[in-house]
Amino acid sequence: MKKVIDFYDKYDEEYRLTVRHKTEFFVTTYFLDSIIKGGNSILDTAAGAGVYSLYYAQRGCKVTALDIVPKHIDILKERISSDNDIDAFVGDARDLSNYTSGSFDVVFNMGAIYHIEKEEIGNCLAESLRVLKTGGYLALAYLKKFIDFEKDKYFNYFKFYSPSEIESFILPHNIEIISHNPTDDSLYEGFNEYLDNFYITNNNTPAGYTEFQESLSNIEDFHFWLDENYISKDIHSIDEKFIHALIILKKLP
Repeated sequence: MKKVIDFYDKYDEEYRLTVRHKTEFFVTTYFLDSIIKGGNSILDTAAGAGVYSLYYAQRGCKVTALDIVPKHIDILKERISSDNDIDAFVGDARDLSNYTSGSFDVVFNMGAIYHIEKEEIGNCLAESLRVLKTGGYLALAYLKKFIDFEKDKYFNYFKFYSPSEIESFILPHNIEIISHNPTDDSLYEGFNEYLDNFYITNNNTPAGYTEFQESLSNIEDFHFWLDENYISKDIHSIDEKFIHALIILKKLP
């Protein structure tokens, strides 16, 4: 994992979700908000700079955030306030041995699959499911295979999978697929325009974390737009380009 840590030491992950790929954040929370309630305990196993951890802590969840990159945890700790119930640690999504089985209502695995080897995915999923309560939810994000996303540049750092491959990793486990959707790119062109118009109307250029935080006060409007306009499709047959996808899983008895 040293090369992954070295990569993120030179990369602004916070900027990626709050400015550059903000559609991914708003679409992801659109799907997650349907399963997450205030008071839920969440383990964010690949938290990055903590954008999702902070969002759900601010909505009354108790969050434990892990990331393998120390810089990310340092950034997150700077954001934690008395209003945010977050514990943040340097940690590895493949090894959750510090946590008791059945401890969390929700587990996020929102980036580990981008980087670990294919043969490690089964154990990584098993660890996430072990610490999840029966009836709880696992949110798994991945990068779509065959995308035109500077693969030559990122090939040594990222792993890409088709929706069918991701589902094949899930089959050995006692879990139910709740939803499986893209979270960005050409499927959401109308939503991208809606976001841009919001910032223009509010004389607010999304140039950093503070501006992004201000936009969260309007997140119900953003989610309402998606509710009214998003057309659900079978992810296996989608022809439009997308980079990131989210699969939400429920742990069965």
